[in-house]
Amino acid sequence: MPDDLFRIANEQGILVEFCEFPPNGLGFYSKTYTPPVILLSKLLKKNRLLLRVILAEELGHHFTGAVISGACSNITSTQQLKNKIEKKALWWAACQLVPFDSLVATLSENDFLLHELAEYFNITERFLETSIRLYYQKKGDLMIKKLNRLPEELNSN
Repeated sequence: MPDDLFRIANEQGILVEFCEFPPNGLGFYSKTYTPPVILLSKLLKKNRLLLRVILAEELGHHFTGAVISGACSNITSTQQLKNKIEKKALWWAACQLVPFDSLVATLSENDFLLHELAEYFNITERFLETSIRLYYQKKGDLMIKKLNRLPEELNSN
């Protein structure tokens, strides 16, 4: 499943390594090194869907150029910048793992529960929810026109 993403990393000359991470960390990207590096938590080896999501998000940092460099004296500005950078990387990952046209076609043709749809795209349910929310933020009117329904679990949110 994540083989396609490892291939992309390899083609981009990005070194991908598994290592120990702090309890709340799963991935890290840096272009400071030559070659650029993606570090992934060893725990991801046991969860291929989550591995796929985290690797795609880290690749998103590479392709969007979204990394923090230098120090910022204003903590609020730094947090806002981090949020913006993470959102850019997530957007890239969503476009790769849940292509908009595929999502719309799948939802238009079939009735899916959230977990079934996540399974269909080989991603976690949480990432599917994030992807759909990102699409609504960016393409809300277009989604509403193309879709007559969402998985039940998302209709109530």
